[in-house]
Amino acid sequence: MSPLAPVARAAAYAIVIAILLELIVRTAGGGGGEAATAENGPVEIGQCVAALAAGGLFTLAARASAARADLLYMLALASVFAGARELDRVFKHLVAEGAHKLVGVVIAIAAATIAWRARGRLIRQLEGFVRTAPAMLLFAACVVILVFAQIVGQQGLWRGLMGDGYIWQVKRAVEEISELLGYLLLLFAAVETWLLERPDP
Repeated sequence: MSPLAPVARAAAYAIVIAILLELIVRTAGGGGGEAATAENGPVEIGQCVAALAAGGLFTLAARASAARADLLYMLALASVFAGARELDRVFKHLVAEGAHKLVGVVIAIAAATIAWRARGRLIRQLEGFVRTAPAMLLFAACVVILVFAQIVGQQGLWRGLMGDGYIWQVKRAVEEISELLGYLLLLFAAVETWLLERPDP
C-alpha cells in the first residue's frame, strides 16, 4: 500500500464532510432548512445510514480479525444501536411507542454475551486497539456525538445567546448537524478499522 494512501483517504473524508455540509447550507438557503433537520428528516436519516454502515464495516472487520474480533463485534452492535436510536420515531410509527428500546435490549443482551464469553481477552483486545489510528477517529466520533452535540444542543444555551429572539430551529440545526459530523467520523473510523483488519490482498 502506498504511504500516501492514508493521506488520500483523509482528504476524501474531508471532502465528503464538506460536500454534505454545503448541501445543508444550500438547502437552508433555499428555505428548506427546517425540513432538513426535522425529526426523521434527511440529516437524521443520514446519521442513521452512517451508523448502520459503520456497524456493517465493524462486522466485516471483526470477521477478518484474528486479534480483536470480540471488541469489533461489540463496536458493530453499538453502531447499530446508535442508528436505531436516531430513528426512534420511525419505530414508533411502524411498531409502537418506545419500540427502539426493544432493539436496544436485544443489542445489550448480545453485547453482554460477547463480553462474558470474551472476558479473559477483551481488555487485551482493547489495549491493542487503542494504539491504532482508527481508535483515535472513534474517540473523536464519541466526543462529538456524546459530548459536543449534546452540550451545544441545549435549549438553555441558545435561549441565553438569543434572548427574546430565540428560534428553536437554530438549536435543533446545530445539534443535528453536529451529530451528523460525529456519525461521519464513526463511519470513517469503521472504514479505517476494516482496512486495518482485512487480510493483505
